Amino acid sequence: MTSQRLGQAVLAILAGESCEVAADRFQYPELDLRNAVELYRTAGEAALLRLAKRAAWLQVTLTSTCQDSTGPGLSHTALARLATELSKAEDDYVIDGFHFLYKEGGLRLRVRPNNEAAEHRLTTILNNLTADSQISGWTRGIYEPEEYAFGGPAAMEVAHTLFCADSRIALTTAGTVPAPHEPGRRELAVLLASVLLRAAGLDWYEQGAVWALVAEHRPVPPSPPPGQVADARCAMRRLMTTIPPAHRAGADWPARLAAFQTTGRRLAHLARAGQLQRGLRAVLAHHLIFSFNRAGLPAGQQAVLSYLAKEVIMNEPAIPTSEGDKSIAAQGDAEEQAVRLRAHLVAGLRERGVIHSPRIADAIAAVPRHKFVPGVPLMDAYADAAIYTKHDPSSGQAISAASQPTIVAMMLEQLDAQPGDNVLEAGAGTGYNAALIGHLVGPQGNVVTLDVDDDLIADARANLQAADIGNVTPLVRDGALGHPESAPYQRIIATVGAGDVPPAWLDQLAPDGLLLVPLRIRGGVSRSIGFVRDHSEGAEHWHAISHEMCTFMPLRGIADDTRRVIPLTDDGQVSLHTYRDQHVDSDALATVLRQPATEVYSGVIFRKGDPWEFTNLYLACALPGGIVRMPVDGPAVRSGLVRPQFPWGAMAAVDGDSVAYLTLRAGHDDEGPYWEGGLIGHGLRGGELAAQVAEHLRVWGHEYRDTTPTIRMARGPHRASLTGQFVIDKPHVRLAIDWN
Repeated sequence: MTSQRLGQAVLAILAGESCEVAADRFQYPELDLRNAVELYRTAGEAALLRLAKRAAWLQVTLTSTCQDSTGPGLSHTALARLATELSKAEDDYVIDGFHFLYKEGGLRLRVRPNNEAAEHRLTTILNNLTADSQISGWTRGIYEPEEYAFGGPAAMEVAHTLFCADSRIALTTAGTVPAPHEPGRRELAVLLASVLLRAAGLDWYEQGAVWALVAEHRPVPPSPPPGQVADARCAMRRLMTTIPPAHRAGADWPARLAAFQTTGRRLAHLARAGQLQRGLRAVLAHHLIFSFNRAGLPAGQQAVLSYLAKEVIMNEPAIPTSEGDKSIAAQGDAEEQAVRLRAHLVAGLRERGVIHSPRIADAIAAVPRHKFVPGVPLMDAYADAAIYTKHDPSSGQAISAASQPTIVAMMLEQLDAQPGDNVLEAGAGTGYNAALIGHLVGPQGNVVTLDVDDDLIADARANLQAADIGNVTPLVRDGALGHPESAPYQRIIATVGAGDVPPAWLDQLAPDGLLLVPLRIRGGVSRSIGFVRDHSEGAEHWHAISHEMCTFMPLRGIADDTRRVIPLTDDGQVSLHTYRDQHVDSDALATVLRQPATEVYSGVIFRKGDPWEFTNLYLACALPGGIVRMPVDGPAVRSGLVRPQFPWGAMAAVDGDSVAYLTLRAGHDDEGPYWEGGLIGHGLRGGELAAQVAEHLRVWGHEYRDTTPTIRMARGPHRASLTGQFVIDKPHVRLAIDWN
């Protein structure tokens, strides 16, 4: 038993793991392990190291043949081959771990022998790499662990455990391209650093102190272009405060997450026990620097990340002005800061093509969003992110929010409210969206905004007053009923998800009016659709003049679009989100994932950045039951029980006791990396269902991929006359959706 494994086992017990579990996990006799723990407690690290008969590390430095590589210096091919060979040696118990650092265009590798064959095995690996021109050569060296920098002998053992756990993954993935939904190297580095700091028990400002220490050891980053700092800070804050579900950052995320969490907890334990020879924050800063190196991040990128992280925590927002030499903090009071932040928000929305109309840009620049989310920091108020303001006390689910500005702007473009318009809004929320519409319709226009909750309307009324908005009337009323007293409306907008179109909305719409509704088409697929009357077909026919992908919290009231969550595993780590118009037998699906899986691939490939919105819409239309969201989390992914298409999960089709969900498999051709769409089916008809969905995916890919569908709607007795490629009947309306 080497010191690394013994040290891991002892520290796991000291961190709270039972001796029985640790003995089983590290394959060490339980009685001997109990004795080792007691020895550590009474005699310290030195005695434990003598017990373990610590093996000396082997150190070699590899030099590169690659003159044009990214970050590491060695070619991606060389790194991948080295990772494969070292992992084999570890799996063969010839070595007991390895770790590395990128140094001066090459790679410094440290290997811990497990037996006398280790040095010969390492020599063979490196000589073969040299002979095949993967590296230009290698030299031996002497490893001198930075024990003081990492906190002393015990903390150095903790560091080695992390180094080895992370190095195997970092080296294996160094040359790979992340899937479209996965974070890149920089994002992963920040996520893991934040996990480490939180696990060590550091509060928010203590974490800032660690980032400041890292920043001191890196060059001062260049000033970013005007308008980019606000978005960068917002993105950094999200990374620093988020732990993605255990599978969301790629297949290796669970192992890395566990390694960094365990390291943080063990270092905190050593600090409490007085076993650190250096301050905890300084030790953690050193870990961050080494982690960034393993990630292949150049010093300049490390400087930017550490500076941004420090600023997010420690300082008020400082955004360069057009002059490039002043910050918002120096430009006056909070209101002036808010004006500039709104300008940056608008600039970002324009740059991404979300805003096209100068009138909408003016509205977002004029209406103070921060006054509709009181108590939220200015930077967060003007970040391009939703702000959740109310949660269901029983379930904890969010039921009201200030929507993401991107979605708000997108729907305002669709709504196209004109000066003097009379507008109805279902879903008041904070009142911010109504205020924007109020700005667009002007003093001669009027906005009525509805919500079912007294407290939301009271807050919206107060927010509107604080923002000095005088042409918006918030009312407590079921949004599905509308407000006939103020009808007709030139525009009706729902800012909540709807499973149908309530009759009141169509009744209260002016003949030339526009209805904008986030409508759930079928299953879990929704579109924000702008309907106008199709006078050529009659008063009860409508057609969509725009439709965009969206997801909203469901309408509450008499037109509740009730969602039902059906667990597919006992622990709820995999579930289906279904709706009342779908007839799903939860009992029949309770054990469906335990049944054999059938994989079917479509031949349809996706490249990074390719949208899925019309893929999902086509499948929702083509399949009788549509497709639904199948969120996944935790052990189900780590164990390989499910392999969903995205980090959050997958879209899935259900038929009786069978389910088939979308998955992806990676490939590479002359154009670069791609991902092929496929299905994994479970249940008695799982294979048949997977093949059925795959065929629909093929049809979409071959015939309709470059086509935007049209959407039409009819109600009442006129429904029967509405035909199309796909016809979907709802209680109050019929939809016809055509790709032809």
